[in-house]
Amino acid sequence: MKMLEVFGSYFDEYRESILSQIRELGYRVQIKLLNASDYGVPQLRPRVVIIGIRCDEKKLFHYPIERPENTKTVGETLVDLMKTNGWKDADAWAASADTIAPTIVGGSKKTWRTRSWSGESTESVGGLGS
Repeated sequence: MKMLEVFGSYFDEYRESILSQIRELGYRVQIKLLNASDYGVPQLRPRVVIIGIRCDEKKLFHYPIERPENTKTVGETLVDLMKTNGWKDADAWAASADTIAPTIVGGSKKTWRTRSWSGESTESVGGLGS
Protein backbone atom coordinates (compact mmCIF):
# COMPACT_ATOMS: atom_id res chain seq x y z
CA MET A 1 0.00 0.00 0.00
CA LYS A 2 1.30 3.45 -0.88
CA MET A 3 1.47 6.00 1.93
CA LEU A 4 -0.84 8.50 0.22
CA GLU A 5 -3.49 5.80 -0.24
CA VAL A 6 -3.96 5.63 3.54
CA PHE A 7 -5.58 9.07 3.35
CA GLY A 8 -7.81 8.23 0.38
CA SER A 9 -11.53 7.64 0.81
CA TYR A 10 -11.06 3.97 -0.06
CA PHE A 11 -9.27 3.49 3.28
CA ASP A 12 -11.61 5.65 5.40
CA GLU A 13 -13.11 2.65 7.22
CA TYR A 14 -9.74 0.91 7.69
CA ARG A 15 -8.03 4.07 8.93
CA GLU A 16 -10.87 4.93 11.30
CA SER A 17 -10.88 1.37 12.63
CA ILE A 18 -7.20 1.64 13.59
CA LEU A 19 -7.62 5.09 15.15
CA SER A 20 -10.77 4.01 16.98
CA GLN A 21 -9.01 0.98 18.50
CA ILE A 22 -6.18 3.20 19.72
CA ARG A 23 -8.72 5.62 21.25
CA GLU A 24 -10.49 2.71 22.97
CA LEU A 25 -7.17 1.88 24.64
CA GLY A 26 -7.26 5.32 26.26
CA TYR A 27 -5.19 7.43 23.87
CA ARG A 28 -5.71 10.74 22.12
CA VAL A 29 -4.69 10.16 18.52
CA GLN A 30 -3.18 12.27 15.78
CA ILE A 31 -2.37 11.08 12.28
CA LYS A 32 -0.36 12.92 9.67
CA LEU A 33 1.49 12.26 6.43
CA LEU A 34 5.08 13.47 6.77
CA ASN A 35 7.66 13.69 4.00
CA ALA A 36 11.29 13.43 5.00
CA SER A 37 12.24 16.06 2.41
CA ASP A 38 10.28 18.62 4.44
CA TYR A 39 12.77 18.00 7.26
CA GLY A 40 16.08 18.13 5.40
CA VAL A 41 16.39 14.62 3.93
CA PRO A 42 17.12 14.85 0.17
CA GLN A 43 14.71 12.04 -0.70
CA LEU A 44 11.01 11.66 -1.39
CA ARG A 45 10.13 9.53 1.62
CA PRO A 46 6.49 9.96 2.68
CA ARG A 47 5.46 8.24 5.91
CA VAL A 48 2.22 8.09 7.82
CA VAL A 49 2.86 8.87 11.47
CA ILE A 50 0.30 8.04 14.15
CA ILE A 51 0.87 9.60 17.55
CA GLY A 52 -0.98 8.34 20.59
CA ILE A 53 -0.80 10.07 23.97
CA ARG A 54 -2.54 8.58 26.97
CA CYS A 55 -5.62 10.58 27.88
CA ASP A 56 -4.37 11.00 31.47
CA GLU A 57 -1.26 12.83 30.18
CA LYS A 58 -1.62 16.60 30.04
CA LYS A 59 1.27 17.02 27.64
CA LEU A 60 0.61 17.86 24.01
CA PHE A 61 2.48 16.64 20.96
CA HIS A 62 3.45 19.06 18.22
CA TYR A 63 4.77 17.86 14.90
CA PRO A 64 8.09 19.44 13.93
CA ILE A 65 7.92 22.48 11.69
CA GLU A 66 8.26 21.64 8.01
CA ARG A 67 11.13 23.45 6.33
CA PRO A 68 11.35 22.12 2.77
CA GLU A 69 13.29 25.22 1.71
CA ASN A 70 16.23 23.97 3.82
CA THR A 71 16.49 20.63 2.01
CA LYS A 72 19.59 20.28 -0.15
CA THR A 73 19.66 18.34 -3.41
CA VAL A 74 21.22 14.89 -3.64
CA GLY A 75 24.24 16.42 -5.37
CA GLU A 76 24.73 19.09 -2.70
CA THR A 77 24.41 16.47 0.02
CA LEU A 78 26.74 13.85 -1.43
CA VAL A 79 29.34 15.76 -3.46
CA ASP A 80 31.95 15.85 -0.68
CA LEU A 81 31.58 12.13 -0.09
CA MET A 82 31.83 11.45 -3.83
CA LYS A 83 35.11 13.42 -3.96
CA THR A 84 36.81 11.59 -1.08
CA ASN A 85 38.43 8.96 -3.30
CA GLY A 86 39.41 11.47 -5.97
CA TRP A 87 36.53 11.03 -8.39
CA LYS A 88 37.20 13.80 -10.90
CA ASP A 89 33.62 13.92 -12.20
CA ALA A 90 32.01 14.44 -8.78
CA ASP A 91 31.17 18.11 -9.37
CA ALA A 92 29.57 17.35 -12.75
CA TRP A 93 27.60 14.51 -11.18
CA ALA A 94 26.48 16.76 -8.32
CA ALA A 95 25.32 19.42 -10.76
CA SER A 96 23.18 16.84 -12.55
CA ALA A 97 21.79 15.42 -9.28
CA ASP A 98 19.96 18.70 -8.74
CA THR A 99 16.77 17.49 -7.07
CA ILE A 100 15.81 15.26 -4.17
CA ALA A 101 16.00 11.53 -4.78
CA PRO A 102 12.96 9.38 -5.47
CA THR A 103 11.73 6.89 -2.92
CA ILE A 104 13.99 3.85 -3.13
CA VAL A 105 12.46 0.45 -2.48
CA GLY A 106 15.03 -2.29 -2.11
CA GLY A 107 14.77 -5.03 -4.68
CA SER A 108 11.93 -3.37 -6.54
CA LYS A 109 12.08 -3.25 -10.33
CA LYS A 110 10.12 -0.01 -10.02
CA THR A 111 13.12 1.51 -8.23
CA TRP A 112 15.21 1.33 -11.35
CA ARG A 113 12.48 3.02 -13.36
CA THR A 114 12.50 6.06 -11.06
CA ARG A 115 15.91 7.48 -11.93
CA SER A 116 14.72 10.95 -12.94
CA TRP A 117 17.23 12.69 -10.65
CA SER A 118 20.28 10.81 -11.90
CA GLY A 119 19.69 10.02 -15.56
CA GLU A 120 21.93 6.98 -15.01
CA SER A 121 21.35 3.45 -16.24
CA THR A 122 21.03 0.71 -13.63
CA GLU A 123 24.46 -0.62 -14.63
CA SER A 124 26.21 2.69 -13.99
CA VAL A 125 24.47 3.52 -10.70
CA GLY A 126 26.45 0.79 -8.96
CA GLY A 127 29.66 2.04 -10.53
CA LEU A 128 29.49 5.70 -9.47
CA GLY A 129 32.95 6.87 -8.59
CA SER A 130 34.76 4.06 -10.35
